[in-house]
Amino acid sequence: DTRRGTCLVAGMAFGVAWIVFIDSIIQYNMCLDRVNVDDICAWGKPPSNSTFTDAFIKDVLPSTTPAPPQWPAITGRPALVYLPGALAAVALFMVNTVEPYQLSMSYAEMVEGASPTALKIWLFVGMLAGLASIILSVWVLLDVYMRDPLLHHEPAFAAIVQSVLIFVSSGIFWVGRSYGEDDLWGSDPLL
Repeated sequence: DTRRGTCLVAGMAFGVAWIVFIDSIIQYNMCLDRVNVDDICAWGKPPSNSTFTDAFIKDVLPSTTPAPPQWPAITGRPALVYLPGALAAVALFMVNTVEPYQLSMSYAEMVEGASPTALKIWLFVGMLAGLASIILSVWVLLDVYMRDPLLHHEPAFAAIVQSVLIFVSSGIFWVGRSYGEDDLWGSDPLL
């Protein structure tokens, strides 16, 4: 079924977009590349003998394990990296609240008070919001993350990927729902 397949692809693109972004934020906060792999817990070199005595515990092992170093927190202007994904999700909602058949004048004749012009404006604003999320994510990368040498660029690149995937997902889902008969939507128990 074409409708189900396109909606599945749109949902997968939306899910991948959020997974990419969340993973980049997690990797940024974990700061794996700053941890000393040879001595992760900062315990020092292991002893060369095989005996394990109280002296070894007191002299070599620290009483507490220090926390790994962190990158600067994503606060202030770098926190703008969260905005494009939220804007893209709102755009997806706005675009997909309008059915393609509602844009015709024959729909306005069937439903009293329906205005295809208002729906076209709503759809247009939703598409503009999706494009604005892509533009905003590129701006955050170029203006905020590229200017600060202490910030790593991964969250900003992930925000661009996220915005593009959500925008594409929105279009695929909107077009995919128009395939087939309108009265068949939701009649399949597996949907």
